[in-house]
Amino acid sequence: MHKLLDRGYRWIAAHRNCDHITCNLPPRRRCPGWIALIVLPLLALLARNHVAPWQFMWLMTGAIFLGCKWLTFWGVRRQFQHVGVGRALAYFFLWPGMDAKKFACPTDGQNLTALNRRVLRKPASEVRQARDPRWVSRAAKELSGNVPSHAGRMPALSAKRRSIVVATAKILLGAVLLFGLARFAPDPRLTGWIGMIGMILVLHFGIFALLAIAWRAYGLDVRPIMDAPLNSTSLGEFWGGRWNGPFNQLAFENIFRPVARSTDPILGIIVAFLASGLIHELVISLPARTGYGLPTAYFLLQGCGVIIQHRVPRIRHGMAGQFFTA
Repeated sequence: MHKLLDRGYRWIAAHRNCDHITCNLPPRRRCPGWIALIVLPLLALLARNHVAPWQFMWLMTGAIFLGCKWLTFWGVRRQFQHVGVGRALAYFFLWPGMDAKKFACPTDGQNLTALNRRVLRKPASEVRQARDPRWVSRAAKELSGNVPSHAGRMPALSAKRRSIVVATAKILLGAVLLFGLARFAPDPRLTGWIGMIGMILVLHFGIFALLAIAWRAYGLDVRPIMDAPLNSTSLGEFWGGRWNGPFNQLAFENIFRPVARSTDPILGIIVAFLASGLIHELVISLPARTGYGLPTAYFLLQGCGVIIQHRVPRIRHGMAGQFFTA
């Protein structure tokens, strides 16, 4: 009853200046979700001549990252009202992905928190049965995957441990490359490449992978940022889901899909890769003050490769697809 009265009050307040059914008030203008992608990089650009190049690179990267975060958050902002401010802050600062809906809708998670939902949604008679320690222990083992198989193994638990060990090893390897081997490289360009590879290992394949494991254990069905990109058999598979999944999802929903629906899918692919190239111009070429146009040309070439591989079935999958992708 309270909700019904509240909705009625809100409707009357919104139409208090309306004449009968027709409202003379213009609709409220709201800032679009992509406004942050314009404002934040422009603010970062103002600091270009006042900080070191590497500091400006991180500043621009953070501005674009937060702009993309706000864009995805804006679409599901009303749903975040039901999960609290803490979940929204966690999405912004404790997860590099762009899947805001999974943070806004906690019921999407299907991991350990399902134990609570399974017990609380049952009738009272079944809840009393659920209080049996043997039942609870069995359910917890099933949900966590910690149930021995016929061979006496625990495949789910060992897989999680293996993922943690692999991610930790990549962090250590990346740290060795970034803070050790890169310093002894004879050429500055080689130093940059070694440092970049080390940074990607530490962040994308290491820390971000551990964050994905932690959020999945918490109950959110998030996908890893890097999903075994070396296993790709085509450029479409590589760029479409295995490499840097958050940007791929963002580009698909906000660039490719609108352009493909209004014009042509091929143009949607080109525009999506063009946007990726422009972003890399902002975070690489602009701080370095050199190499302008190279990131854009590279990603446009990749986009053309995706189109060619899609049009030619012989090089789409299998060994030929892997060779073309490499």
